[in-house]
Amino acid sequence: MQLTTPADLLALIPSLMNREPQEILVLLTIKYGQIQAALGMELPEDEDGMAEYVAAIVAQMVELKPEALAMVVYTEAESNCDHEPYEHLNLLIMLALDVLTPMVVNPGVLVKGGRYHVYGSTHWHDIEEVKESTLAATMVLNGIPLEPKGLVIPEPTAATEDVAAAIDTKLGNLPPYRLHIEQTWLLPYVSEERALYESLLQRGFGATEAEAVDLIACFQNPLLRDRLLVDTVSNTLDPVEFGDVITGQSEAVPDPERVEAAIHLMDNLMQWTADRHRPPLLLAQAWLHWMQGRTLDAESYLDMAVEVDPDYTMAKAFRRYIRELKRLPDCVTHGRDE
Repeated sequence: MQLTTPADLLALIPSLMNREPQEILVLLTIKYGQIQAALGMELPEDEDGMAEYVAAIVAQMVELKPEALAMVVYTEAESNCDHEPYEHLNLLIMLALDVLTPMVVNPGVLVKGGRYHVYGSTHWHDIEEVKESTLAATMVLNGIPLEPKGLVIPEPTAATEDVAAAIDTKLGNLPPYRLHIEQTWLLPYVSEERALYESLLQRGFGATEAEAVDLIACFQNPLLRDRLLVDTVSNTLDPVEFGDVITGQSEAVPDPERVEAAIHLMDNLMQWTADRHRPPLLLAQAWLHWMQGRTLDAESYLDMAVEVDPDYTMAKAFRRYIRELKRLPDCVTHGRDE
């Protein structure tokens, strides 16, 4: 699907973001006339820091070596719509023009109050016009919703007190890990749980109750949780590579099908999981979506984890990590560049 007009761009963004955008900045890199990568970030409350914010995001996208960069700001902030678009949007456009070739589509669009304004023009359009664009019609014909439902968290339909008690018992029986990390990974118990995770990724359908109890207990343990997550990328990594992958600093590009299989498995496990066991699975979903470059989805999962357990330190730390760095994992940049 080719992008030829700002209306086409606005029709595509909700599906790319998996939500109706509100108070976010969306950057899309374009190569060979097609979307190369998309990044959505929440608008900072402090507009004084907008220059640093924009520069950090644009720098990330420029690393993909695109032919063009398209930018859209969604906001309901107070403004006189008859005047120039916001100062920070103008700044963003200037930064982009400094480093990129002429835009494939108009470089800046401001969406506010059911209308949109294309940078450089004097006319505001009704947002409903977007649904009549050529690309919107193509998306509908291909079964792509123009108004996605956003994240849908599975209800705990299979969670019972007996299942929760079995998870607690399994967690209480985890052996203490006082060995070096490489030796810990070779312990029979750890090897068995990693093999179970691998078999479920390969199998491609839901876990049995016993398998769900085992894996949910594993994800409550930080060492096993991180090892299983990295196994989604590769199950042969040494400790140095392990650290790089878990922090998004590795260029090793994960198999997209394995990541999707892991996301579906997490959704399946959520059906067996009561509230007190859910935060680590929400954290796992956040990491998996981040590895796909879906930063807004990752932040949503982390917000839900903190809502369930306000003291869940790892979720708060990871949320700070991706919000303050405003970066994609290196594997996303490397993979897109290839």
